[in-house]
Amino acid sequence: MNRYIKAMEIGNKYEKEGISYFDLIKQITGSEEKKFARESEITFFIWFVDNFNTAEPSLTYHSMQGLIAGYLSVNETNKTYHKLSHSAYKVLHEDLGKKWFLNGQASKQYIDYLELVEARSSSKKAIGIAIVAILITGIISFLDYTKPDSTIPVPPYEVKVIENNPKVQKLEKEVKDLRNELHKAEMLISSFESKK
Repeated sequence: MNRYIKAMEIGNKYEKEGISYFDLIKQITGSEEKKFARESEITFFIWFVDNFNTAEPSLTYHSMQGLIAGYLSVNETNKTYHKLSHSAYKVLHEDLGKKWFLNGQASKQYIDYLELVEARSSSKKAIGIAIVAILITGIISFLDYTKPDSTIPVPPYEVKVIENNPKVQKLEKEVKDLRNELHKAEMLISSFESKK
């Protein structure tokens, strides 16, 4: 997590009792040992003084900003570098040991950050649900498309072709012979009637 966000989270957590600069750094880094590079701590310190307030600072913001680089340089060789190593930095060291409180603007920024994180999380969930819904709709549409439609007419019944077998051929021959006999009989009757 970004150290500035972490600092705002800790400041928000200690909004009633406050927290010293040293304890804040210890909670951010998880150690009393030096974790920040000198330049990055100077940058963080400037941000800290802009976003945290203490009830009765002995020094002004500009004095603190001017002293912090020297304070960190003197302590740079120490393993636990937030110790008072030189009397010139006694007042700064005492101010940093006081209780500091996250100011209203930083608190609002932290709340805005939390709302943004929640909105992103909700947005990801909504996108996931939408993708699942689209997939389910697509599958249902595909299954509906491939399902046989009951309104399509069924083809006519299957027609079976009967093979020519000897019985059928015999019947056809008998029918043909009877026609021929009838035709002959009609001819005889016609010729007999015409002779009368």
